Amino acid sequence: MGTGGMLKGGVDGGNVGGTGGLLKGDAGGSGGAPPLDGGSPDVALPKCGEVTTRVACDARDDCHSVFEDPGTCGCASPGCCAHFKLCADGGYASCLGPAACTTVEPFCEPPYVIAYKSLCYEGCVSQDDCALLPCPQAAPKNGSACSSSNGTCYYEDCAGAGRSLATCVAGAWQVESGACSSYRCEAPDTEGGGLTCAAGQICVITTNTSFNVTPTCVDQTCGTHPMSTDCVKNLTGNCSPKYSLSGVVVNCAMPVP
Repeated sequence: MGTGGMLKGGVDGGNVGGTGGLLKGDAGGSGGAPPLDGGSPDVALPKCGEVTTRVACDARDDCHSVFEDPGTCGCASPGCCAHFKLCADGGYASCLGPAACTTVEPFCEPPYVIAYKSLCYEGCVSQDDCALLPCPQAAPKNGSACSSSNGTCYYEDCAGAGRSLATCVAGAWQVESGACSSYRCEAPDTEGGGLTCAAGQICVITTNTSFNVTPTCVDQTCGTHPMSTDCVKNLTGNCSPKYSLSGVVVNCAMPVP
């Protein structure tokens, strides 16, 4: 994952400030809210959680707006159902996850993405409020622009484009695609004893504390959104995914007591 970010307004931020994030306000990063009393800079600002409107929250460079989308209003354009939920601490949200809680994942449509807090979900936030941009919520088109904060993104749309592996190279997405198909799920350096995972399933190879290795085919709930271990069911231990057009393999190791 790269460390570069984007300045609001689309200007490439590179490694501004050494943090690889976005700058609020102007290109110099000096944006902020005017004093609430209209003149005195000494009046204390309310805490972010005490701000009750999106306009007031977005005017602050130490807060970000969090939204909620019930996904039931039936409006036409993506994200039009989202409404302001709260004003959260921090000029930018953490949008890279994953979550380590059992709370139901929030429903977010572009231009909103899921934000994370304290290893759980914070809610939906505008992509512009992400400290680092996550993968696009839909597979990007080959050659379309991307940010240096984007890395490699994997998608499965077995009813449409199939599997897609998108990598951000020199500011443009390089997208490879392949058909969804079944694939073998077996531990490395073993012969036989493996499984065949159907299209739409994920191969999970778990190593327990006795170093016994077990392959399993599990369902994923990512849909056509970018794949991550956050939406692969029933993972335990320390897990790392490997994405390829032939299928996804997640290796999980149980911590040794």
